[in-house]
Amino acid sequence: MKESRKGAAILTGFSALRGAADWAITLDADGQHDPQDIPALIRAIPQGLRPIVVGRREGMSGADVP
Repeated sequence: MKESRKGAAILTGFSALRGAADWAITLDADGQHDPQDIPALIRAIPQGLRPIVVGRREGMSGADVP
């Protein structure tokens, strides 16, 4: 149930931004990713392209994984 609410919330946010924003970025709130890295991520996108990037986690069983 939790995941379906999260997915619905993301879709609602994307719909609200349609036509008002150039980019939509989501990331988990578990501390593995620094939101301050977002501008560098956007700068790395080649001019004129609008990619969809999907991450897949591997090796998430270590003791140091948040």
